[in-house]
Amino acid sequence: MKNFHYIRNIKFAKMEDINRLKVVLAEKKRTNKWLAEQMGVNPTTV
Repeated sequence: MKNFHYIRNIKFAKMEDINRLKVVLAEKKRTNKWLAEQMGVNPTTV
C-alpha cells in the first residue's frame, strides 16, 4: 500500500497523519521519546 505505514500492528496511517503528529508534538513541546513512553513502545517505533 503506497504512502501508508504500519503503526502498532493495529492500523494504517497516511503520511499526512504522521506529519500532523509531528506538528502536534512540536506545538505541545513534546518529543517522540515522550510519546513512546506514554504508549509503552520503543522510541524507534514512533
